Amino acid sequence: MAKKKPKPLEILFPNANPEKLFVFDPKKRLKVEEALKHPYLAALHYPDDEPIRDPVPKVEFEFEKYPLSLEQSRDLLYEELLLYHFPEFKAEHDKKVAANEDPTKHILFNDNAHKSGDRDSDEDDDEEEY
Repeated sequence: MAKKKPKPLEILFPNANPEKLFVFDPKKRLKVEEALKHPYLAALHYPDDEPIRDPVPKVEFEFEKYPLSLEQSRDLLYEELLLYHFPEFKAEHDKKVAANEDPTKHILFNDNAHKSGDRDSDEDDDEEEY
């Protein structure tokens, strides 16, 4: 395929404000709330259906720093489900997050942790006793 000469973004998107919408540095570009109010996105803006929340605390993503076994991944998924169905569990979870404690620490270092961290180590699953 022959190489094409790139077109300036101003030609491709004539109604957009390149100084605001095409900024790649996240510190300089518009926030989501500002972008949704921009005239270029006016047709997509529906304030009654645009919930805004605080960023998710970093402690909620501590588990991503560790190689997890299949069983640990299952444990994390199970606890995620508990958050939506058991208010007491969610309250305890939220208390840990508010204290900047890792709410998944007990899973990261439980008996299901494999030293190798190999996610494909469920070869023995068929032999487990239930």
